[in-house]
Amino acid sequence: MLRDAVPGQHIFGLLPDAHARHHIFAADGEGAQAIIDLLAHSRGELNGEIIVVYADTGPADAGFALRLCKQKVDRVLVMPTILASVGLLSVLVEAANISARIYAAGTDTLIGLVTQLAEARGLDPTSVIAEPRSTASAPTV
Repeated sequence: MLRDAVPGQHIFGLLPDAHARHHIFAADGEGAQAIIDLLAHSRGELNGEIIVVYADTGPADAGFALRLCKQKVDRVLVMPTILASVGLLSVLVEAANISARIYAAGTDTLIGLVTQLAEARGLDPTSVIAEPRSTASAPTV
């Protein structure tokens, strides 16, 4: 999403929902950096529980899984593939209350699956806050 960091200067990134009481982040590959950036700039705006589900499909030398685990969140759940992550995300969304906000960052594949999951759970698919971040290699589904 596009936002103003300084008036007139636009940057891309996830936008926090300060009204949500439960935040569920899904990411794959370089999408982890979008979450890390959001937490670095807007952690104080996120109230309640924060859960990150990460498909560890990014470049091995980037260390995204380890960097996510060092963030000040309630849980970071690292999965080996996008499908494993979406399966776990499905359980979390089912158990989440009405005030939960879903965020997706990474490949179009992940964002599409998270959006479909939200719609299947009766949520407005446009309510998923998304940030595309593609990896150079094809995603591990």
